[in-house]
Amino acid sequence: MIQITDIKIHVLEGKGKMLATGSVTFADVMHISGFKLIDKNGDGKHLFISYPSIKTKGGQFAELVKPTSKDFRNYIAKCFIAKYDETRKDKNIFSLPGKNKLEFHKID
Repeated sequence: MIQITDIKIHVLEGKGKMLATGSVTFADVMHISGFKLIDKNGDGKHLFISYPSIKTKGGQFAELVKPTSKDFRNYIAKCFIAKYDETRKDKNIFSLPGKNKLEFHKID
């Protein structure tokens, strides 16, 4: 499996369900920008990664980059969420405005 060698995160405060944007570097040879961390239900418990995408003429979003396996998708999500948690801790951001404390995720 291709290893993630770097993740850059920009935490967004007060931006609704989008918690962060970021980029991922794979094996020090490919850098992909445009990832988004979304809180699906606004409760801090249902987080998912949105991959770089474009809006089509029909108004739908089409992913420009996507993993070809569920395992690799989960690996990217775990690493991205862990980096988000680390970034929030470093900036002493422990709760979302008007929300309960966000649970930090552990990478297995």
